[in-house]
Amino acid sequence: MMHLAEYQAIIVDLDGTLYYQNPVRKAMLKEMIVHFWRAREYFTIYRYRRLYEMGYNEKQRVEHLPSNATRVVHEWMIERPLKYISRFRDAKLISILITMQSKGIPIIVYSDYPSFEKLQALNFAPSQSYCSIDLECMKPDATGIINELRSQSIAPERCLVIGDRFDKDGLLAKNMNSEYIILSQEASERQKTYERLETIGERGAQKKE
Repeated sequence: MMHLAEYQAIIVDLDGTLYYQNPVRKAMLKEMIVHFWRAREYFTIYRYRRLYEMGYNEKQRVEHLPSNATRVVHEWMIERPLKYISRFRDAKLISILITMQSKGIPIIVYSDYPSFEKLQALNFAPSQSYCSIDLECMKPDATGIINELRSQSIAPERCLVIGDRFDKDGLLAKNMNSEYIILSQEASERQKTYERLETIGERGAQKKE
């Protein structure tokens, strides 16, 4: 793969990538236990997540959920996790991205979920940020992000995708003909990757075959 500074843009996932998702989920589980009397809302969250995994877009998910779903999803998937997202941010990755950004490499956050409040909690301001609603498609469909990149004269195949899920971020990169990195949720494994970045300026990303 190329040195990081040679890419025309770095596209990075948010949830589970810019912060460690496992400790956030554990913290949220504890909150749900404390608020056990709201169990019906937890079922709404479960259904929302299941529909997401099945490939339903935001509009379709809302159509299959109770009328209060928008409020419930915002509270339990955006608002309440913010304090934990801040606590478990991947400071090393964010530092690397800020360094690349200072060298003139656009850092583009692309998440299937709205990202504004989470990016504020992470104290990270990327060059651009998009969610599936903005691009009118969900990962691993790359149509929206490819169109956006080309409108800025950025070649998709000259981008690097960083994420935490192969079935979403890895396949997105393959559909873009881009190189990609899938990060572990284990901090020790991530640190090994970051050490390679610091010493040789590259890492074991894989390109679409």
